[in-house]
Amino acid sequence: MSLYDPTLAKAPELARRRSTVRTVLAVLAIIVAIAAIVYSAANFLDLAEQGRENAQDASRVRYRYGGGFLPVAIIILAAGLAVAAVMALVGAGTRVWTRAASGAVLHKRFEGYHAMSPEQFDALHGAYASGDPGAYTPLPEQVKRGPAVVMVWTANEDRVGYVGLSWGAAAKSTLNAPLIRLEGAHFDALQAALRQGLDRPLPDDRNPLRAQGGVR
Repeated sequence: MSLYDPTLAKAPELARRRSTVRTVLAVLAIIVAIAAIVYSAANFLDLAEQGRENAQDASRVRYRYGGGFLPVAIIILAAGLAVAAVMALVGAGTRVWTRAASGAVLHKRFEGYHAMSPEQFDALHGAYASGDPGAYTPLPEQVKRGPAVVMVWTANEDRVGYVGLSWGAAAKSTLNAPLIRLEGAHFDALQAALRQGLDRPLPDDRNPLRAQGGVR
């Protein structure tokens, strides 16, 4: 579950639906995992012997003695794959955010963790709300476990982008700022900034808002 999912869920124009592609992949993963477990269990002794024979050519002693555990390793890995696929099916792993009216899928284009003060966080939210990349780029340097999280999604078919800012990287302590929607010329400017890289300033000649004679 994304840190920003609770806020996205409150947006009336957005809806969550199951992705056919992700669902099919998850089901296929379960089938493959079950097949691997059944095959390994039915051919346990043969696989163990094959593992021991192959391990005789290993350069390290520990690999030679571990060859007999081949079927056990297959079963463990397959079980792990099956559990992950089931969790994806029952959880959020096979679902995507879409625009309710058109069905256009929101694609996450950026997620970064940054070190900044609460005042800088509020200022950055205002900068994104202005829609001008000249105000919100470059982003501060990304740091591990930074308290400020910036996320960007785009629905290219509708020429609409969304920016979400969260304070606090832990799900239980996250405070989400209001969702920002950028469309029209502001969406084009966001696309230009994403192509340039949000950690780099967008030159005025590449900024659709400024290249046309002023910020709108």
